[in-house]
Amino acid sequence: MRDCLFFTFKEYMRYLSLFSGIESCSVAWKDLSWECVGLSEIDPFACAVLKHHYPTIPNLGDIKNITEEQIKALGDIDLILFGSPCQDLSTAGKRKGLSGERSSLFYEAIRIIHYVKKHCQLRFVLWENVYGTFTSNQGKDFVAVVESLVGIRGVNYNEKWEKEGVILSDDGLLEWCTLDAQWFGVPQQRRRVFCLADFGNWYQRKPILLEQQYMQKDYQEVRRKEKEYSNQIFRSAQTKCRTFRVDPNNSNAMEFQNE
Repeated sequence: MRDCLFFTFKEYMRYLSLFSGIESCSVAWKDLSWECVGLSEIDPFACAVLKHHYPTIPNLGDIKNITEEQIKALGDIDLILFGSPCQDLSTAGKRKGLSGERSSLFYEAIRIIHYVKKHCQLRFVLWENVYGTFTSNQGKDFVAVVESLVGIRGVNYNEKWEKEGVILSDDGLLEWCTLDAQWFGVPQQRRRVFCLADFGNWYQRKPILLEQQYMQKDYQEVRRKEKEYSNQIFRSAQTKCRTFRVDPNNSNAMEFQNE
């Protein structure tokens, strides 16, 4: 996605990360030399990791407390990326949807997006979340996501959206699609929804999330390779197992043993 997206426009990107966690996107994008201008995280462990690896990047803290002046001070921002809390959208949760205490923080991100559009020359927004977003509140929550990202109203949900789609408003263009981790070499099925809003000259570029060459895979072929890879791991585990022994006199000392 990064190749067919950002190098089409500019090689140097300034981005703001919300709900940053330990900032896996910055790890993935390290070789691109893009600049992260700000983070937003409150979990103590994650904050410690961010402080260690990104000491010069400001952590704006709780997204609910971020002010317009703080955003304005960050300067130009090309991209906002965020994966808002998924617990209330997930099929594994109680499915309170975007009205739930945690997943409703999506709307705080929308507030920040408005600030960045106003002051920082924002071009793109990239949002990621669980596949259950499509069915949460009978599809009404995904409609709310679409309407909020590109400032449109009166959208009617269609179950065909669960693969991919695009919608246009006066504010910009929104593309979305479902990507599966197994399409990218990971031996598990892990579907996630990605939405990309473009507030610039989208008509002068090729599709990004809808780019067939990069994004859509032959499912049966992927499943075959996944099974083959899993069998290789199983055979390897049968022939060689590496364990470790904890020293009873020193709980911090571990000795690896080959069996």
